[in-house]
Amino acid sequence: MDLITLEVLRNKFDVIADEMEMALLKSAYSSIVKEGMDASAALFTIGGETIAQAASIPIHLGSLVPAVQRILQAFPAPTMAEGDVYIMNDPYDGGSHLPDIVIVVPILYQGHTVALSTTMTHNQDVGGKTPGSVPTDATEIFQEGLRLPKRVLTLHEGERLHVDTPGGGGYGDPLERAPEAVRQDVCDRRVTVPMARTQYGVVMHEPSFTVDQEATQSLRAALRTQCGRA
Repeated sequence: MDLITLEVLRNKFDVIADEMEMALLKSAYSSIVKEGMDASAALFTIGGETIAQAASIPIHLGSLVPAVQRILQAFPAPTMAEGDVYIMNDPYDGGSHLPDIVIVVPILYQGHTVALSTTMTHNQDVGGKTPGSVPTDATEIFQEGLRLPKRVLTLHEGERLHVDTPGGGGYGDPLERAPEAVRQDVCDRRVTVPMARTQYGVVMHEPSFTVDQEATQSLRAALRTQCGRA
C-alpha cells in the first residue's frame, strides 16, 4: 500500500471513530457521559490491535486494549456471529475499574468478522457499598459494585435486554433514598416511574416527574408496615 492511500485510510478510520464517539455522547442519558464525556469509542482489528480511537479523556487511550484482547482470547473472532455483544468490566481481567463497562460488537462482512466496534463508558453507579461505586475504604473488589467477567450476549432483531436493579442508588434501604435523588434516577432513565413507586416508595407526576411529598411519605409508611419495618 502506498503512503497516500495509507494516510487517506488512516484519516477515514479516525473520522469513523470520532462519529462513533459523537453518537455515543449525544445518545447518552447519563450526565457523566453526556456532559462529563467520560466515554470512548474505538475500532479494533480481529487481532486486538487499535485501528482508531476517539477518547474524551486520555486514560482511556490505553484502557481498551487489554479488555479487547482478553475478550478475543475467550471468544476468538471466527466464533463471533451477527448480533453478538460482548461485555466486561473486571479490573482483574483486562478492565480498568468497575464503573467503566466495555462493550464489543463484531463487524461482519459476508459472514466473517473483519473488525470490532468497541466502547467504554463510565456508569455512574454499579452498586457497591457507597453511591457512585468508588468507596475509598473498600477492602475487596466486591465492595465496589457489580463485577462483570467477560460474557457474550446474543441479541436478535426486535429483542431487548432488560436489567431490573432495585436499590441501584447504592448501599442501603431503597425506602431511605432521598426522593429528589430517585427523581434524578428517573430523569436519567435509570429507574422507571412505576419502579420509583414500588421499589423506592416515591410518587411522581408525569410528564414533569414532580415528587408528591405527601403521597411519598404515606406510601413509604405503608410499604414499611407491609415489610414489617414500621
